[in-house]
Order: sequence, then structure tokens, then C-alpha cells
Amino acid sequence: MSKWGLAVAVVLVVGCSSKPYTVVQQASPNPFKGRGCKLSVDPVAFDKLVVDGAPDASYVAQKAPEQQAKYEDDKKAMSFAFKQELVAGNTMLIADGPPAGGNAFVLKPALLTMNGGVDFELVADVTDASGAMLDEVRVKGHSSTGLRGAASPLGQHVSRYLKTRMSCGR
Repeated sequence: MSKWGLAVAVVLVVGCSSKPYTVVQQASPNPFKGRGCKLSVDPVAFDKLVVDGAPDASYVAQKAPEQQAKYEDDKKAMSFAFKQELVAGNTMLIADGPPAGGNAFVLKPALLTMNGGVDFELVADVTDASGAMLDEVRVKGHSSTGLRGAASPLGQHVSRYLKTRMSCGR
């Protein structure tokens, strides 16, 4: 193999092995191994969002009223599509409604950054039913279709993490 072929092979192996998420905090021992546990998903929070370096409120304030309304609709649609992506990837895990029982957990997603309308970062906290933090992961995603389109890559990354961490339904 030529040195260029070897370099391409190394890049492909290293590039394919990287995770699409960064673990910030992880409870130990793993609390997500009990049979039948369920995960409720809160709507995506936007209260910490920074858009192109400015707080979300400043970004919105610069928009015309009809643009503000469209942006708020985009947030709601993004939040709904994000949850749908998680349900599609983790059918047996995701609960419909608030957490119930001793083996219930809550996923609290929050969009942190949006740059150029194409690059996004989201944090997903997993808490127990009482609100105690267990896990925290950060994911980055890219979408050429804006905020609504960001739900799919971000949801897929969080879903991938959940599959590696939660063996409740198995």
C-alpha cells in the first residue's frame, strides 16, 4: 500500500470511530440497567441559546414580528421532531408522558448554540424522576435546512448515546 493509501485508511478508521457526542457527566454505577425503565423527554429548552454569538432574546428582538412568529414556530417544530427522532430510535425506552414509577428517568434537552443557521450544539441531561442529574451529553449537528432540520442529526446523536447507555428495555 502506498503512503497515501495508508494515510487515507488511517483517516477513515479514525474518522469512523469518533463518537457524535461528548460525555460530560455519567452516573456510576450505571442506573439505566433495570428492566422496564422508561425515559420521558421534555421539550427542547431554548433559554440558554446563543445565536451567532448573541443571546437568543437579542437575536429575536432584531427580527420583524412575522419573522419572530416564524422563528417561534420553528422552535416548536424542532422540539417535536427531536422527540420523534428519539422515539424512532428507542421505541421501547421512550415513555409517553411524565415519568412514573421508581425506574423512570427524564431527558432534558437544551439547544445551546446556533451558528449561521447551519451548525448547532445541544446538551441532553438525564435525571431521575426527582430531578437529580445522572448523565449529561453534548452533541453537535449540521443542517442546511435550519433549525427545523437540526432536530434529526441532533436526535440521532442523542439516540446513539442512549442505545450505548440504557439497557432497560432489553
